[in-house]
Amino acid sequence: MTSRTIVLLFLLLSLAAAVAATATLAQDAPTGDIKTARGLLAAERQTLVGKNLDLTAEQAKKFWPLYLQYRGEMMRIGDRAVELLETMTKNAGAMDDKTAQGILKEYVFLKQQEWELKSLWRGRFESAIPPAKVLRFFQIENTIDTTVASEISGLTPLVLPKK
Repeated sequence: MTSRTIVLLFLLLSLAAAVAATATLAQDAPTGDIKTARGLLAAERQTLVGKNLDLTAEQAKKFWPLYLQYRGEMMRIGDRAVELLETMTKNAGAMDDKTAQGILKEYVFLKQQEWELKSLWRGRFESAIPPAKVLRFFQIENTIDTTVASEISGLTPLVLPKK
């Protein structure tokens, strides 16, 4: 195992622990606590990207301002996802069909928004760094997103239909 792989695994484990804390907070903490935890996640994400993207100084100068804009837009989608998670968790014990339908509609919409945003930003990133590094960036993003989704999924109660 290379030292880069060890660093990646360590950072992913740290990220997973932070995600678990965020998901737990989403169930029973004030919104300020969730925002704080999400801010910590954003810092972990940026560290993970920085350690694994291997940018030259010139590439970094072009990439990081774009990255911050991109993550800002993704965070807005994430804000809506947190609200959706809170609604689902609050109603999980007895979910009525109207609420379930609204959650499903919003969930699909948010996923579409994520893919449209990634598609738009792919071209912007390619104007700043080589396509192979853009692909690597999106691989890193996907690994982080999958880790986050897995942790949140494991902590989210299954919905029980209202009788």
